Amino acid sequence: MHPDNPTNTAPLCTIPCNLCGGTDIDILATGDRNRQPLQTVICRACGLVWTDPRPPAEATRKFYAEQYRQQYKATLQPKLKHVYRDMLRAIQRFKRIESLLQPGMHLLDIGAGGGFFPYVVKQKGFAVTGLELLIAFLQAYIFTFLSILFVSACAHPEH
Repeated sequence: MHPDNPTNTAPLCTIPCNLCGGTDIDILATGDRNRQPLQTVICRACGLVWTDPRPPAEATRKFYAEQYRQQYKATLQPKLKHVYRDMLRAIQRFKRIESLLQPGMHLLDIGAGGGFFPYVVKQKGFAVTGLELLIAFLQAYIFTFLSILFVSACAHPEH
C-alpha cells in the first residue's frame, strides 16, 4: 500500500507515458519542495518520471518566466563565485564541441541561463542565439551580454 494511495487502487493516469505510452503508474510525490500541490508519477513499464496532471501551460510559462530562479536559487543575482564557476563551465562546454564546429556556423543555446556559454561561443567567433525562459534572469545579464541575441519564449506565448 502506498501512503499517497491508502485504498490501494490503481492511481489515475491522465497523461500516458511519453516514452512507452503506458498508463500504469506509481505516485512518487503529491507536492513540490514547497509543499504546493504537484503530483509526480513514475511509469511502471519503463521508469519515466513526469508531472501528472500537468499544470496549465500559462501557469508553467508564468512560473519559469517570473519565479523559478527566485524559488530554487533564492536570488535573481548570482554570487560572484558562481559567475566565475559558470564561466569556467561554459569554457569547458565549448572545448567539448569545438572540434565539431565549422566556420560560419550559428549556434543555438536552449536554456541559456545567464548567457555564459553564448558569450564564450561569441568570443570564439561564432554566431549564437541564447534561448532563456526566465525573463528576470535575462534582465540580470542583459548589460553583460548585449552583443548576443537572447530570446524569451515567454514573451512569445504563441510559440
